[in-house]
This record gives sequence, C-alpha cells and structure tokens, in this order.
Amino acid sequence: MTRNTRNARNTHNTPLRLLARRPLCSPGFTRKLLSELKIAERFAPQEILYLTPNKRRARSALFEILSLYRGNVMQTPTCLTIQTLAENLVRANSQKGIVDERDRRFILLKLIHESRDLMFREEHLGLLSTLYAKLRRHHPEGWAKIPPLAREVIFDTDTELRLKQAVELLARYDKYLEEQGLIDHEALLEEAVAEIFSLSHKLLILEGYFEPWKVEQNLFDAILDHVPEVVVIIPDDPLAAEGERFFLSYKLPQRPTPEPSPAPQSTWHRFPSREDEVAAIARRICALAEKGVYPDEIVVLFPALEIYRPIVERVFARYGLNPRISLRPRLESFPAIRGVLDLLRAAEQGFRRRDVVGICLSPNFKKVPESVRRWVDVLSREEGIISGEKAWTDWFLSDVCSRLVDHPQAAKIIAEIRGFMGRFIKELKRLLSSVSVEGFVKRRRRVRGGRGGEGDEKRRQGFEEILEKLVRMTELAGEAKVSPRFARETLEILLRKEIPKPEEEEESSAVRVMPLVETRWLDVSYLFVGGLVDGEFPHRPHRDLLLPERLRQALGLPTVEDEFANAEFEYRRLMAMARKKVFLSAPSMEADRPMIPSVFLAERKEDTQPEDLTIYCEEEQQILEPADRGEPQEGVMLTDSGSLELINTRFGPKHPFKVTLLEVYRNCPYRYYLRAVLGLGPYEEPTAEPEARLLGTILHSVLERLFKGDPDPQRIDDRLRDLLIQELDRRRLNPFVRLWIEDWVDARKDWFRDEETARADAGWQTDPDWLERNLELFFEQEGFTLRGRVDRVDWQEGRARVLDYKTGQERYFRRKIRKGESIQLPLYCEMIRRLQGARIDSFGIYSFYDSKIEEISPPGESILAAVGFAKEAIEGIRYGHFQAEGDQVCRYCEYNEFCGAR
Repeated sequence: MTRNTRNARNTHNTPLRLLARRPLCSPGFTRKLLSELKIAERFAPQEILYLTPNKRRARSALFEILSLYRGNVMQTPTCLTIQTLAENLVRANSQKGIVDERDRRFILLKLIHESRDLMFREEHLGLLSTLYAKLRRHHPEGWAKIPPLAREVIFDTDTELRLKQAVELLARYDKYLEEQGLIDHEALLEEAVAEIFSLSHKLLILEGYFEPWKVEQNLFDAILDHVPEVVVIIPDDPLAAEGERFFLSYKLPQRPTPEPSPAPQSTWHRFPSREDEVAAIARRICALAEKGVYPDEIVVLFPALEIYRPIVERVFARYGLNPRISLRPRLESFPAIRGVLDLLRAAEQGFRRRDVVGICLSPNFKKVPESVRRWVDVLSREEGIISGEKAWTDWFLSDVCSRLVDHPQAAKIIAEIRGFMGRFIKELKRLLSSVSVEGFVKRRRRVRGGRGGEGDEKRRQGFEEILEKLVRMTELAGEAKVSPRFARETLEILLRKEIPKPEEEEESSAVRVMPLVETRWLDVSYLFVGGLVDGEFPHRPHRDLLLPERLRQALGLPTVEDEFANAEFEYRRLMAMARKKVFLSAPSMEADRPMIPSVFLAERKEDTQPEDLTIYCEEEQQILEPADRGEPQEGVMLTDSGSLELINTRFGPKHPFKVTLLEVYRNCPYRYYLRAVLGLGPYEEPTAEPEARLLGTILHSVLERLFKGDPDPQRIDDRLRDLLIQELDRRRLNPFVRLWIEDWVDARKDWFRDEETARADAGWQTDPDWLERNLELFFEQEGFTLRGRVDRVDWQEGRARVLDYKTGQERYFRRKIRKGESIQLPLYCEMIRRLQGARIDSFGIYSFYDSKIEEISPPGESILAAVGFAKEAIEGIRYGHFQAEGDQVCRYCEYNEFCGAR
C-alpha cells in the first residue's frame, strides 16, 4: 500500500534549526541523525532540499533519505550540489546561455585580440581564466581596489600594472557576456540569489560546507532566510572553524558531538618503485579475497591517479583483478591523435629538421615509406638541413647524396624520398595558411584519414567532438579564420577531453580505484592509499604571477598554507575512513631518482618488514617453480618451456623496459630477477643518507622550476637561491638539515652560474619541454621498448646535449660507460635521436658534488654500444638467464638474504 507521507506527517510547533558536528570516523552518521530527528515524520520527501559539495554524496544521500520512509513514496527529495542548484534556478528563470571554462578562455582571447596595448597574449589565457574563477568565488565584490592593494602589500609596481590590466580585461569580459546574453558558470551562484524565492522546500540540509566560499555564503544567506527549517552538518575538525562561525551566526542550536568510532588499524610501507607498490596492493587484495572480503568492500586511492592508471590496469590484470578506475583516459593519451598536434607544431616552428624527421620516424604515421624511415635522418643531417622550407626544397633538387652513390637501389630510394617529402612539405606548408574553420576541419579529417592511424570508434568519435567544439571556440573568439597557432593551442586544450565509458553501472566484482576527491563520504572496510610522496600529496604549489602569496592573504583568498591545511584534513579523514584497516604506501624511487615520502608520514614509523603473503600471479608462480629447474644455488636459469613462454609474454616487444633496471641486469641478472620479475622488496634496502637523498630531490625540483622560468644567465645564481629558499620553506624541514642544504648549494652556486653563462654564450638553449622529460620508444628493428626519464636536454640548431644531474659522488663515469655498466644516458640519447631526429652532440653528468661537468663527445660509439648492451640484456631476460654475478656489486646488494653467490 502506498503511504501518503504528507498526511502522515506530524505537526511540530518548534522549527527545526540545528548545527551538528560529524566525527571523522562515524559511518552512517547522517542517516542516524535524520532518523533521530524524525525527519520522515515531519516532512514529505519533496519538501527536503539537501545540498553538498560532492555529486557522489548527493546521489547516496538521496537513497539514505528515502530509506527513512518505510514504504513506497511517490516523490523524492532534491539532493544536489549548490552549483547544480544555482544552474537549475538560472536555467528555469533566465534565458541566458551558460559559458564554461573553455568558452571563457576563447572569449578572453577575442578581447585580447581587440586590445593591442595589453601585455597579455594567448599563452596567458589559463592564468587569466584562473584569476577570474578565484575572484568570483572568494572576492565577488568590486575588484577596482585590488591593483592599488598590490603596491601597498608587496611594493611591486609591475605586479600592480599586470593586475590592473587583468582586472580591466575581466571587467570587459563580464560586460561582453551581459551584452551577448551569456553568464559565466562561476557567476551562477550570484545570479541564483535573486531566484531563491522560487524554492518551495520546507527543510534545508547542508552537509560538507565547512569552508564556504564568499559567494557560497551569499547564497546560503538567501536560502537560510527563505527555507524555514535547517540542519547543518560539518566535520568535527579544526579546519571547519570558519564554516562553524558562519553558520553559528544564524544562532543555530548545537547538538552534542557523539563519540567517534574507534580508528581503524593502519600500516605504511615503502616499495622500490610504483610498479612494485601496485603489485603489493594487488597481492594484499588477493589475500583479503581469500579471507572472504568482497571487492566492493575495498577502495584503492591514489592522489595522482593519472600517473598510476596504466600501472594499475597492467598489474591488476596479472593478478586477475578487475579495477573500476574513476579517472577516464583522455584523448591526448593516444599517440595517434597527438600526431595531429605534431603536424601543427612542425609547421609553426618553421620546418625544423628534428620536427620533420621526428614525424617521419614516428610509429603513429603508418604510411611513411620504409625508405624514408631508413634514410631521411642520415641524409638530411649530412645535407646540413637545420630548418626552413627552402632547405628542404633545395635538398630535393640536389644531386644524389654521396652516401647513396654506390647503393644498388639509389635511384629508387631517392625517387621515393623526393616524392614523399615533396608532398609532405607541401602539406605542412598548407597548415601555415589561415583558413575558415570549415576548411580547417575538413583538412584535419583528411590528414587524420591519410595518416593510417588506428580506427578505434571511441577515439574517432572523440576526435569528431573536438572538431565540433573547435567550431564553437572559433565563433566565441570572433575568429573569421583559423591560424595555425590558434588551432594548436585550441586543440591542446580540447585534447584533455575524457573518453566516456559506454557503461557506468557499478560492478560488484570490481575493485574501485579513484582519486582523492571521490572518496569523501565513502563507507568501506579496507582502504589502500598509495603514491604518498612529496609533491603529489600534498600537491606542490604553483607560483601565481598575478596574485603573489602576500596579496592573496590581504584579499582573503586561499593561500599555500590553506592548501596545506586542506591536505592535512584529507589525510586525517583518510586515516579514519575505513571500518577495519588502512594500508598506506609510497614508492621510494622513480627511474634513478629517489622519492621522499609525504610530509604527513614523517611522524609515522615505517613498517620495514611487510608481511610475506606468499601470493603470486600465475606468471610468477610458474617462474618461481618451473617444471625442471631443480634447486640452483646461485641465480636462476629457466629452461622449461612454460616458464620461458610466460617470460616472453610478459617481457615482449611492447613491454616498457626501464633503462635503470636494464643497468641492474647488466651488473647482476639475478638481482634483476628478484626485483623486476618477482617484484620482491628487500627486508632492508640500503639507501644513501636521508639528507643526501633529500638534497637530490630538492635540487632536481629547484632546477626544473629554475629553467622553466627562462632565467638570465648572469643572475641565475640569485634565482637559484630564491627558488631553493621557497622549496625549503614549503617542506618544513629540520632547521639543521635546512642549514646544511643551504650551505651545500651556496658553496656551488658561483660555479653553477659560470657554467650556465658559458653554455648560453656557446649558443646552447634549455627547452622547458625537455626538463624532467619522460621518454618511451619502441625500437622496431631491435624488437623492444625502452622507458626512462631524462633530467635535461639542451638544444642548438637541431643538436642535443643530454645531461644528468648528480648530487652524490660519481666515480669512473667513462669506464662504466665503456664497459656497459652504465647505459642510461647513451640510451636516452638514442631515444631522443629517433624520436626527434636530433643530432646528439654529447652526453654527460652535471656533477654538483664535484663542481664539474663530465661529458662524452662525440657520443656515437658509446650510443651504439649501449644499444647493443641493452639488446643483450633483453635477450638474456627473454632466454631466462638470471645467474648471480659474484662481484663488487654484491657488497651493497639489498638481496643478500636470497642469494648464495656470497
């Protein structure tokens, strides 16, 4: 029988107005509270308005509230985020079109084009768009006083001028929207204040707004005055003090805070790499499954999920686990679609040899003739081509290159190269001309279809949606024609679009893997929190060129301290979230670079001896116990067909071999077996002194920020010192460690300035895109894929200089290169050569420890030898040869307890 909830409702003379504090560890708190308040007796479902900042929580709250009505109901409560409520109110009562963040950028671009005297250009659109969002949220009142305040607070007339122009531009942006009948989505909350009268709800439930923005407070003022009864739920945490003060100003009675549930058990471990970390999580999940724990009782969280996504997919599949990853892949992650940007960039940069050759050698362009792939790099380099259409055209008309004079197929090869390159350069040249947007879209479809890219339907649809969005962007920006630069920058933004999943239904057999923000209000039994490293949790703050820290403080905008406090709250929340246990973890290395655990783990004692679960995936079990292996005393030699088949499947042509791990194999194959094949973590891995590891991490971070800012070589030492102080301030180090690091860097900054000045005088330039650059390349002829991360690449007219920073002592560099004990740098050189078509001038170590740069030039012989060493190592891995090498490396090996070589 259907229950008429309105007729069954009781009448209460006293309006319900209440502030309740929710303990961090309190599963089911909201439902219990609403049940105790007899909400189902006092209100019909449709009379309830529930607001929360989290869409997932809004959906779950809907079912929680409905469960209070013990019977069928014909209507439901309104459960929304405040942003969605504002949008619904504006759409219902206004004819204005809503402008999203991407649309905002291109309207700003139109206004910049109309004002020639502005210091802002296309590359500043992101900065201006972010400023608009911050001011709308936290400082919605007049903005005219902001520029003068900059001069008062930071005594910087340049910042004042930048802010003055920025604020004037944003004011013109608002005026443009008004003239066009549009409204920015960041202004919806202000617009919705006047529409609150249309709400017919009797009860307002606010949950989770413990730090309301200024514009949210204004809307809450209107709602609280309009809706007669209210229940506010905030976390029982110091971070909620501001929100508590705001809501208490409405004289809401406070409900006694219940005792929190007992905090769950927690452990924390470090693992050699991200891959080892994910494998350990997968093993632990398998162990829980054997004990009867269901997958939907488990959540895996990574603050930087975009980094972990491919690793989780790969490793979980090995263990037979089905991950349901919240973060969807983006179109930019597919090389075939990135190839369109490569074409635009090559045309825009003036046909640079390295760009053109890189496209010709790219595996994403399937229809490039084999003769072009084989010869275009060496022939164009010998011809002396640097850049420019004329250089390429003259090459086609020149005589046969001396390299091909005696080649039996010289005529055929030259004809193919001239024919293809002539058409290719002509096509690239067309990209330089501005065309109508329809012409541009037609050209992009033709280019993509002629490239021979894969035909995945999702990617094709995503690409078509991007082209449609480009048409919209062009209209908003008022562009009659599309220029190459406008097209490239637009596509770079649009390629961040996520590919939707065809099914969104939750699977009970899937393990949920999600980013931090989506875990709020989840009720789980077991929580895995991985990737807890410095710079990822909490995130490394970015420098704001328009709103320096002190100015943000004066304006009441969120500061770096606020961001840190929010991250600290999230950590406390995670530690109290699970019903039974929380597993914390972090990788200790990435490539050859040490990683520092999150500052939130500094006070926790690391569990250095993780429980041996003796759980392996099928591959590992077969490799551990091959059919006819016997009991080797020193190392492992796999000979049975089953083990070798699994090894070759796992380490096939597409498996990305880490260059640093290949060095491990070169020095001791058995150590590689234990580390990379079995994924065994040592009981006590020997490491450098903590201060030394911290120094390396800090210096790498500072140098990356330094060169991305294009510093003046003459003052680079001062800039280095400034950035170092900022980095040390952010990390909150022990004062003695901080002083040691400052003194260590100060002793070397003069040498550093002299080296960088000499480098600049010699014509070398540091490309920001080639700092801390991830590399991955399939070596087609050799049959393997390599992956690594290069510290720095300097460029000079198509020539590259590859450098690796060192803060520790590096001995016998040349001998190690010659003997194949160190193959990292020469392999990076070969990857850069093949990817970019660059000529490698030298490679070496930039040793801050010894205050010297040690380089190998010319590097050709070393590079060729390193590729051979890598090929030998990979062949050894695929043949199952993992013998133990009793040598000097054994002295410091972290796997002595497994090995009988010593």
